[in-house]
Amino acid sequence: MIETFDVKPSALTVARSNMSPNPTYPNGSSSTPRIGWRSVSEPTYAYYYHYFFTFDFSEFVSRRVTLSNLISAKFIISSGTGLHGLTTSFYRVLKNVTNSLDWQTYNGSNAWSVAGGTGNGTDRAASALINMSESRAYELAIDASTLFSIYNDAWKFGIYTTSSRPPYNNYSARTYDHTVIRIVYNRYGLTGDATIF
Repeated sequence: MIETFDVKPSALTVARSNMSPNPTYPNGSSSTPRIGWRSVSEPTYAYYYHYFFTFDFSEFVSRRVTLSNLISAKFIISSGTGLHGLTTSFYRVLKNVTNSLDWQTYNGSNAWSVAGGTGNGTDRAASALINMSESRAYELAIDASTLFSIYNDAWKFGIYTTSSRPPYNNYSARTYDHTVIRIVYNRYGLTGDATIF
């Protein structure tokens, strides 16, 4: 039987925004992760957000998805970009971020190579997985070996604000349904004890 389900970001590990330039309030004024710009009355205190997360693979494990029964996998991002020129980029994050991250550190104590986690090849991969400029769904196929690396090695990810500051608020809240890994697999395509978990 062919089945489909979504692996979502984990609320228990990392689902946080960091905010420029103040490292004290990782989520701004609320606990909802954001991307984009927040403008305030004093221009020198305008903030922008990057959103960091890891995926929760508990359902992946409980459904016993393996290399043998996996059919396909892909990232799907329902982008909040596009409005007033807001652009973002989706990266693999190379630091072991935690929910104590802030603008200066990736875990509350260890510094990013570049504040905000924007060091290419150090804080994040050298190139983006997806660059987003429109408010629509973006998709990117994931091969089987990469998918299992994401699971086994607990890869971290980030959506970075890349547009210039507008003269008004221009941000989007990120929920767990906005960024997923969509899995298609054959639930009964495996026999015996060939599971790798």
